[in-house]
Amino acid sequence: MSVSYIPEKVKIILWGLAAGRCEYDGCNEKLYEDPLTKAVFNQSYIAHIIADQPAGPRGDAVLSLRLKADISNLMLLCDRHHRLVDKEDVGGHSVERLTQMKEKHEERIELLTTIKDEKRSNVVLYGANIGKHDSSLNLNCAQEGLIPFRFPAEAKCIELSLKNSSAEDHDENYWKTEIDNLEKLFERKITQLRAERPIKHYSIFGLAPQALLIKLGTLFGDIYPADVYQLKKEPTATWAWFEDDTSTVKYEINKPENKTDTIALKLSLSAKISDERVIKVLGEDCSIWELTVANPYNDLIRKKEHLSEYRTIIRNLLDEIKLTHGENVKLQIFPAMPISTSIELGRVWNPKSQLPLVLFDQNRKTGGAESSIDTMTSFLMNNEVFGENFIIATPQGSFRQKTIIKPVDPERDFDVDLLFEMAPVKDWGAADYLQKLAAEFQKTDRYKDKVDTRGKTRCVTIDYESDFHVDIVPCIEKDGGLVIMNKKTDEYEATDGDGYAEWFEGQNKLTGNDYLIKVVRLIKYLRDYNEDLEVKSVLLTTLLGNQIYDSDSNENDYPDLPSSLKTIFNRLNSFLQDNPEMPEICNPALPEESFTRNWTEEHYTEFRNKIQEYNDLINNSYDEPDESKSLEIWQQVFGEDFSLPASSDQESAKSEFTFSLEKSDHVHPLSEIAHSERLTYKVRIDAYLYTRNGLKRLRGVNSDASFAGGLSIKYVAKTNVREPYDIWWQVVNTGRQATEENGLRGEFFKSKQQNGKPSSNKLVNWEFSKYRGKHWIECFVVKDNVCVARSGRFFVNIKGI
Repeated sequence: MSVSYIPEKVKIILWGLAAGRCEYDGCNEKLYEDPLTKAVFNQSYIAHIIADQPAGPRGDAVLSLRLKADISNLMLLCDRHHRLVDKEDVGGHSVERLTQMKEKHEERIELLTTIKDEKRSNVVLYGANIGKHDSSLNLNCAQEGLIPFRFPAEAKCIELSLKNSSAEDHDENYWKTEIDNLEKLFERKITQLRAERPIKHYSIFGLAPQALLIKLGTLFGDIYPADVYQLKKEPTATWAWFEDDTSTVKYEINKPENKTDTIALKLSLSAKISDERVIKVLGEDCSIWELTVANPYNDLIRKKEHLSEYRTIIRNLLDEIKLTHGENVKLQIFPAMPISTSIELGRVWNPKSQLPLVLFDQNRKTGGAESSIDTMTSFLMNNEVFGENFIIATPQGSFRQKTIIKPVDPERDFDVDLLFEMAPVKDWGAADYLQKLAAEFQKTDRYKDKVDTRGKTRCVTIDYESDFHVDIVPCIEKDGGLVIMNKKTDEYEATDGDGYAEWFEGQNKLTGNDYLIKVVRLIKYLRDYNEDLEVKSVLLTTLLGNQIYDSDSNENDYPDLPSSLKTIFNRLNSFLQDNPEMPEICNPALPEESFTRNWTEEHYTEFRNKIQEYNDLINNSYDEPDESKSLEIWQQVFGEDFSLPASSDQESAKSEFTFSLEKSDHVHPLSEIAHSERLTYKVRIDAYLYTRNGLKRLRGVNSDASFAGGLSIKYVAKTNVREPYDIWWQVVNTGRQATEENGLRGEFFKSKQQNGKPSSNKLVNWEFSKYRGKHWIECFVVKDNVCVARSGRFFVNIKGI
């Protein structure tokens, strides 16, 4: 407690420097009003940093008397903090600490009171749920980012978020609801408000899925003067810019070698996006551009200059893509980037002068394994031991080949393989790579309890609490090829996972409609369900893939799934019966890698015998004209829960196979409407259910929907093909009722009205749900006698009138 007289003019100066607020770090309490009644009331205390008496708190024999009324030695404090620094915790409050508090507070007040009016900015907050995590944005976040460049124009922020939303980004209506809400709130709170009163500047803080952030950016565009801010997580979470940061961002642009009308732009800034992910969505015939950096990570954007450079780069890149591919195409965006760059992409994009954008979001609930792979890849890239040697990490095995199935046994889980290619490390033996990799994962809180719980020889396993685990397989280049490591023998073993994947993809293409993939899934299910086929997945997949011949025609040999299953299984059985002793099955891309090295003669003989048994059953079921008898035979193969179309109104416990094996040899070939097929465009089908007379719309339906007979269905084709072109439809119905009533269809036709007459709108076709069973409709776009787009099969399940 001060006992010295402090001149009134010094008190006034101190009050001015502190702006009437407590100067203790983090307090900032108003000292000129009662906190409860809000009445004007002086509740301040003037404290000495160095006590005004040598015997006082932090007293000094010389300085106490010299500085007892010096403004540099005085602090304005609230009652609580005055008691804390002078009585309750004197030892914890040194002269240096209190001096820093005073200087920091008074510098902040000086900064805020000298900001000019043009530095006022209206704060915009936009948050949307990311997975199960809601967005937490508030004015404190904004103030942390704005100062010292700007300050809030108003005490309240402009909030564009949907309040109290429980929807997650995998929910069916999430995207439509969020976008509709964002557009409406933007119109009401930004567009209309700006027309009513002058608003000179906006500061945008967003925390939402990237597709929504890009949409937010498109609404602001370059019309509204605005700054975009970035949440940085390291070393501590903050929205403030690191202006003293000396790092630079060196952007890299990877251009496609081919030029097609299907264009993708990968924005690999916070994580790497594989070409496989793009191809899985758009197909192989696409041109893939990429904007990336050497080491993508979330905290890439650390200061305003980084974001300014990005704006220039992305604007020029959008212009270059348009110049290369022309104006009559769409640009498919695959984003993995910091939130600020997502918003700025939307702001830079000009709908009048640049290509239309199609945005893809990586869903974390439906793609848990892929999300975990991305996280591990980021970990490996930034790890201090392995990061500098990182080359690439790619999914392998069933996950990459799309033949992975949900385990039949609930105690088992998905097995996902990740091949981690790296540069060789001097003086490391084969076992060192695996042991040191496991050690790096064990150092982290995220992975320490998940590492190597299975004791595998050639990989490091990460076990997740959900239903999958990831096997990380390190590999290096050695003697002109890639090798993996055997931990037990400390030896290198040749491998070619990419070559194998390319071989399998080629075999699958020969069947058309992914029938090889589907057959592999079926046989894997057969193996796991009956537990009488002792064979590893890679060996089984290779055996089945080897049964596809270069001379095969997918229209004749693989017209549908049951025929494909019969053809491939018959060929596998013939191969096995021709080989009473176990043949060597090798990696088709690397003959020296044997897949039968751990398969015994006993296992082979049992496998050979069981395949012959199942082959007889499959042939009998396929050829059996009586549907009920055919079902009984199928159930001997796939179990009692298996059902055929229209055999039961109950959903099968094995829904992957319900309604999946109807024969469709009455389907007309594509050659009837086109000389060739070159799928360079897109077309999709939307469907709507109507009452019998077609006057009242009931609801929209998705592919594989189930509904009653006696209803009208309106199919609408949507395509990016430019006129002129023809639209052809093909309806394929199956099942006993359609067969008995001579109602089977498989021909091509053009759009028709509900009454069956030709339609003037070639994009709209009406159908009627007449026959029980599973049927499909497909749309084809033909231009200059070439099929340039096809929708894929849109399935419906008719349950009866």
